Amino acid sequence: MTVNIRLSFKKRYILLLVLLSIYTAFGLSLNMEETSGKALLRKFEGNNHWTRLYAAFMVSMRHPRTSTVIFSLLAIMVFIMLLYACSNRHRFRELIIYIPAAIIFSVCQWIGTVYRFKGNWDPYLSSGFVFLKSLVNISSWFILQCAVFLSMNAYLNKSMTDVAGSSDGGKKAIMKTRIPVFLVTFLAIILCWLPYYIAFWPGTMHGDVINQILQYYHFPVHFQGRWITDGVNVLYTNDHPFIHTWLIGKFMDLGLKMGDIKMALGCLTGLQCILYALGYSTLITSLWHFGMNRLYLKIAVAIDALLPIFPMYGILICGDTFLG
Repeated sequence: MTVNIRLSFKKRYILLLVLLSIYTAFGLSLNMEETSGKALLRKFEGNNHWTRLYAAFMVSMRHPRTSTVIFSLLAIMVFIMLLYACSNRHRFRELIIYIPAAIIFSVCQWIGTVYRFKGNWDPYLSSGFVFLKSLVNISSWFILQCAVFLSMNAYLNKSMTDVAGSSDGGKKAIMKTRIPVFLVTFLAIILCWLPYYIAFWPGTMHGDVINQILQYYHFPVHFQGRWITDGVNVLYTNDHPFIHTWLIGKFMDLGLKMGDIKMALGCLTGLQCILYALGYSTLITSLWHFGMNRLYLKIAVAIDALLPIFPMYGILICGDTFLG
């Protein structure tokens, strides 16, 4: 389906983008904690619904004097991205990918903000005003992410058109050449990482992994009863990604069945290295496809392959590696 969407710019559309940019900056600056407007209400003669709403929103701003410059720059950045995104064409199939992704991103950002202040989101759903602030915050993240996605999509579409050309032959040649570029990049990275993998077999381990293994096998750890846990009777803690804890536990189970835990952990670090190398190779190949300077790409491959931090990160069993 090749439905193209393009906005014809008039003054009212520019004004709309300005308002969306200001709204986004304001929504991201909201303090999601429960706030009270009693201090500001003393400045008003009347105490009606609108004055309470205004006072609560003013109190909920995080240090407005110090953050004014930051959020002004954020509003300008969002406006530029929206202006660029809306001045280019976007296919319908791209929009049905970007919009759900932006929704998921914005909701996850809200959940992260909520759990930074509280242990659950019940207070944000029980209070009408705090729920309203949550909607403003989520919609602001949504607008920001849509602006990022659409402006990036517009740039990549333009770059792809410039590189591939209008003829089918040019596009097919580009498509065929991508595979050798990807394979050469992947093999170069893996071969340069292999000495680190062998030297540090079966890999390195962060101190938190011991706690994660204990949690997986339901042994109490010293995190229990502290603020990062969900309670003294809960063995798993929020300090470690639960899925990562579960993944380490499954590889430990595999090692016990094989009779060699080192072999199982070596499989885990090997899988991590392969996935990281695949990610870097995909990125390099994509930049090559979009016409980036070949010298810069060779330098990037050399950095990924030869700089020790990349293979050492690949063989590290750690929640940060998993999230990366």
